[in-house]
Amino acid sequence: MTMTFNQTLVLTYNMAFIGAAIDFAAIDSINDNDLVHQVDAWQGMYEKQQHANWTAENTLFIFEFAINDIINSYKHTDNYRGIAKEFLSYKQQIRRLYDMGARNFIVTTSPPIDLAPMYTDPFFKKHNENTNNRITQIAKSVQNFNSHFQPLATAIYAEFPADDVPAFWVYDLHSLFTDLTIHPHLPTQWGLKPISRTKNCCYHYWSTGRKGYPRIFNETGYFREECEVPADEWLWLNDLHPQWPVHEIVAREIVGGERMWPGGWDVG
Repeated sequence: MTMTFNQTLVLTYNMAFIGAAIDFAAIDSINDNDLVHQVDAWQGMYEKQQHANWTAENTLFIFEFAINDIINSYKHTDNYRGIAKEFLSYKQQIRRLYDMGARNFIVTTSPPIDLAPMYTDPFFKKHNENTNNRITQIAKSVQNFNSHFQPLATAIYAEFPADDVPAFWVYDLHSLFTDLTIHPHLPTQWGLKPISRTKNCCYHYWSTGRKGYPRIFNETGYFREECEVPADEWLWLNDLHPQWPVHEIVAREIVGGERMWPGGWDVG
């Protein structure tokens, strides 16, 4: 969205942390890399526009949370209660940003992580006990997590003055990943290759670059013999993260207002 699917200069400010969730206090985790702290960081650095010349009209806030929330909570007997608390915090963080001047928000649903290689690849199945039971638990947790977005949208629209309601959309990642798994030729409508590998991954496409950070090969047709097919024909990069064509499809769909509710948006 920053570098390709726009016609004017777009600046991206990434506040994400590795392993972040919405609110770790709600799911009893000792990790503090959550949305609450990200909003704190945004407030400290950017609220007064000291380092970014942003306005309510020209700035879009995008949130992608789910995987870490679910994985950190699904084993708890009261994990549904923890996720419910997280969504209360979700609304609170959006309220904080609104009070700082933000007016445009996109949140994303959870992808079907029960279909990810962490649970479907034979390698991971061999090293994990009770895999089938875990898959069932994860699938139910994903369903529960995604069930909170409609109430969240309703609460957002009820929260604010009628003459200053923020623009709020939900982008349906779950629908996209499900469609890509069932219909591997779907990417061809965007000029991308069909996906021939949907249930596992090849780590040779996820090597280590400088300072230990992953170097992702995103050239069209990049191929390593160990992986059988080119990188852009795999759905998954590793056990939980998608390959680069999926990122491109997500960007294209958001720019085009697809899989977004309520009502998509006016891209004109």
